[in-house]
Amino acid sequence: MNKKLKIFVIFIFCIGMLIFKVYTFKVSNTFKIDLEHKYINNVANIDDSNLNNNSNVYTNTINDSVSSNFTLNIKQSIEKKQDYYKKGEKVLFKIEVTNLENFQVKNIVLNLNESGVEFLPGDNYTLKNKKEIKVNELEANKTFVVYAIYEVKSNDIKNITSKVSITKAETANNLVFNKLDNTVSTLDFKVGCAILKIVNKEEATQAKNAVFGLYKDSACEDLISAGLVFENLEVNSIYYLKEITPPDNCVLYKGVLAVQVDNEGKIQLKKYVADQNIQYRAINSSNEVPTINGDGTAILTLSRTAINFLPNLRGQSNLYYVLIGAILIISSISSYIIFCNRKKVY
Repeated sequence: MNKKLKIFVIFIFCIGMLIFKVYTFKVSNTFKIDLEHKYINNVANIDDSNLNNNSNVYTNTINDSVSSNFTLNIKQSIEKKQDYYKKGEKVLFKIEVTNLENFQVKNIVLNLNESGVEFLPGDNYTLKNKKEIKVNELEANKTFVVYAIYEVKSNDIKNITSKVSITKAETANNLVFNKLDNTVSTLDFKVGCAILKIVNKEEATQAKNAVFGLYKDSACEDLISAGLVFENLEVNSIYYLKEITPPDNCVLYKGVLAVQVDNEGKIQLKKYVADQNIQYRAINSSNEVPTINGDGTAILTLSRTAINFLPNLRGQSNLYYVLIGAILIISSISSYIIFCNRKKVY
């Protein structure tokens, strides 16, 4: 190859390399990366194969910054937490939704399960129904708070599970909402209480109008309530039961009964004994063992001891004995007076 031809080939090669470099530089600048919104804005219609031929700097930047989804976090807690909640009480829930992203999220929908927990009305969100709300927008790295409530409507002892979940959320750049475990929150709590009812076995006849007292202390000085039906007995608790007024025609029940309520609301009664280290002793009489009804109510049936001044004929039959006794007394007095008068005559 002569010298002129070699110079011409080298010149053509240099021109080609210059054109290639200029073209490659333009391709590499046709992609702009939005780091805030985490997506690629394709300015020019460039084939993917050209993008792969770009420098490692741009390739790594795209892989590290681009995300096709976003995440929210939700949790719930109970205000003034208790072991059990009784009939008529209300359980207040605080529900927090946190936006973990660096951009705004909108149209967030929250749902509650069918546990009886209901959303409360509030500001900055729409209460579609008691089980669903819609939050219009939540700013970047911010937390939104909403409240819900559960009202205890029965004394049945049971476990309730409150479940709240984020079912929908949107962004301005149309990213996909990532429904992970932290988009669902479950919380358990217990409701209900025990009930004790005192029944006199002979109530149908003469054992009526009895009054019992329920106390906090074994000395029976701190009275909680008096009567024959005691509601709202707390679980895992001990009460003391003592008769204040006996039934008609019956002697006073002098024993003190310890009312033990276990963690399931079942009631056991034991005779209280303040003797050395022995605190309880099982009641021997079968009449002093409570029976549990289907609704959880404990029924204590007591067999009473009647007052035996007169033969107990139940009802008006005792009137005849009173009349006979009165006649005998009058006859005795009359006979004594007659006897004394005869003595004076003689």
